[in-house]
Amino acid sequence: MWVFRYHALSNRGFDLHKLTAILLVLIALLIPVGARAVRPQSDAGTHSARKIEITDRDLFATKGWNSTQVCVLGFRLGMSRAEATKNAYGHRLRLVAHDDWISPRCSERCVVCDAKGICPGIALSFSSDNRVSGIHVQRIPEDAAPIVRRAAIVRKFRGRTYSLFNRYSNDLRLGLVGLEDSKDEGVYKYLRYGLTIFVSANPHGPECTSDLTVTFTAPESPCRK
Repeated sequence: MWVFRYHALSNRGFDLHKLTAILLVLIALLIPVGARAVRPQSDAGTHSARKIEITDRDLFATKGWNSTQVCVLGFRLGMSRAEATKNAYGHRLRLVAHDDWISPRCSERCVVCDAKGICPGIALSFSSDNRVSGIHVQRIPEDAAPIVRRAAIVRKFRGRTYSLFNRYSNDLRLGLVGLEDSKDEGVYKYLRYGLTIFVSANPHGPECTSDLTVTFTAPESPCRK
């Protein structure tokens, strides 16, 4: 429409400078209105894609989340090994081999620990292209040394995320993430979230003292027959 009107006015000898000035004024008037109109829609559309650092925010208070949004002390799915190493150093941590008594250099699976060998309960899996394909968060056992329990990452979680790790129960799990897509001897998979919960019951204590590991991997579409 703007092109048609420009040609029509030019053919009638309309002053080009006046036309340009009018167009600039119209654009200046229209842009703020358009920006105000689309901004809320844009914010709403990107809300679900925002990163959720679970040491700062309650993951389960966010609607429609999945594992691609999750950050654990800055670690996130898809980051390169170099980025993960840099992030660890930024927190005065390092990546060590899961079985460092065999090999000091981690490859497919790395544990996050400090210089003294104290590990807060975070491990990373790497894909063949050296990107983080899994983030594993473990609840530190009750019988661990006090210095290890104080360093536990799960102590920094918020709200219902804190409750899942520190006051675990089957009813709490169901209340937070609902019925699992698949279950196998204490392994509960939620494909749409990219979430797997591993529970090993403590035979000598209450349910809340069960060994617990939560793993975030790429979400999938659950196939129901």
